[in-house]
Amino acid sequence: MNILQSGGLKRRAASLLEQTRPEYRKLVTLHAAVSVGVMLVISLIQLLLNQITSNESGLSGMGASAVFSTAKATLGLISGILLPFWEIGVLYTSVRVTRRQEAEFLHLTRGFRRWGVVLRFYLLLILLYIVAVMFLSNLIPVIMIFYPMSQTLEDSLTAVISENSTDSVAMMEAVMQAGVMDYILPIVVIFMVLLAAVLLWLSYRIRMSQYLLVDDPAMPAIPSLIVSNQMTKGHKWSLCKLDLSFWWYYLLQLGVAAISFGPELLMLAGVTLPISANVEFFLFQLLYGIAYVAVVWFFGAYVQTTYACAYDELRNPPQDNTVITV
Repeated sequence: MNILQSGGLKRRAASLLEQTRPEYRKLVTLHAAVSVGVMLVISLIQLLLNQITSNESGLSGMGASAVFSTAKATLGLISGILLPFWEIGVLYTSVRVTRRQEAEFLHLTRGFRRWGVVLRFYLLLILLYIVAVMFLSNLIPVIMIFYPMSQTLEDSLTAVISENSTDSVAMMEAVMQAGVMDYILPIVVIFMVLLAAVLLWLSYRIRMSQYLLVDDPAMPAIPSLIVSNQMTKGHKWSLCKLDLSFWWYYLLQLGVAAISFGPELLMLAGVTLPISANVEFFLFQLLYGIAYVAVVWFFGAYVQTTYACAYDELRNPPQDNTVITV
């Protein structure tokens, strides 16, 4: 029998939060605030580097510009590498809360303290998705078989290629003008839909692997993927329904994320603020950070605890296999 029920998991999460508030909510919010704070600091440094670069001129300025550009790219790369290690810590903290164990700031650093295993896990994850994409790319010829090119387009392309065989640039321009995009676009759409479906299915198979890594100190990277696959067998649809039940939370996060694209949205709307582009960029990043932390403060702990409850029930299912109705 399916042991995962969205309503039961949410009621259990709410009950646990009543016992841990405000300590756990503060930890989750602190986790979000640190993430946003690092992002804002990096954005500020990049703005300063942009300002310094724009003031440089001449050959020495070109060298300084190259150095500053490398520094900006390095900052972005470092934050991108460290963020997954930081994000995984809140999962471990949530699991501790579901088991009524003490949760403190040190537990948020769990991902860094298992950095070797976590690094191997993310590398395996990237490799797994690359293999999935490469495998699906072999479906393109099959899609083309079931979506054949019209005889008119085929004759047109043959004529274009023969007329421009010595000029590759002219040939590509002529091919695009021949209407080949009208043929390619549906194939790309079909491929992207299939790719999204496969990657979504794969993501549910490995959904619990991150929890396993931080929950079990002896769990290596590859076994975490295998065990997660076993744990989610028969429960993927239940996890999907749990995700769908939080549609409002993800919609709220999407709205908050849109704030970070404020300058671009204002540009599309034809609105110009009486401030410099750099100040405008940082202002919207700051507003995004405040809104993001606010959303996490009010709803983040509840959502994180619900998912941790789902992991806990899959990891330690009730002995009598009864449905959770906490």
